Amino acid sequence: MKISSIKQERLFSAKISYTPRNLKLESVTTLLYGDDIIPNVGDIFLARVTQLGQHHELELARGRRSALRIGNEIIVCYGNCYVPDQFEAQVPNHFGACNLVASSGIAAQLNHRYSSPKTTYFINIRDTINWNNI
Repeated sequence: MKISSIKQERLFSAKISYTPRNLKLESVTTLLYGDDIIPNVGDIFLARVTQLGQHHELELARGRRSALRIGNEIIVCYGNCYVPDQFEAQVPNHFGACNLVASSGIAAQLNHRYSSPKTTYFINIRDTINWNNI
């Protein structure tokens, strides 16, 4: 695991989703990254949108929706998600690319698709927010 510092301007320019809305960005000063990080449900992380899909908007912390574009940095949470008759997704066992499976800010690895809705967004995980500073 590696640790890097982050400028507050970068955090505040990222779109923070509804799911991690109680995160105090002012208290975050470092990010964790590396291949040895194993994600858990509820982990908050900074990601970059790399491919567009089903969700055209991200529900922000205050409930407002914001359009997503390739290259946007977003703050979201890992979580398991099951949508009847559509798909099921689980937190991956690695730190890397995964899917934005809910517009409220839940990210997971798509395991099974029951029907053929548009693909979910692909996001590239940038860094995990270091909880030691919160």
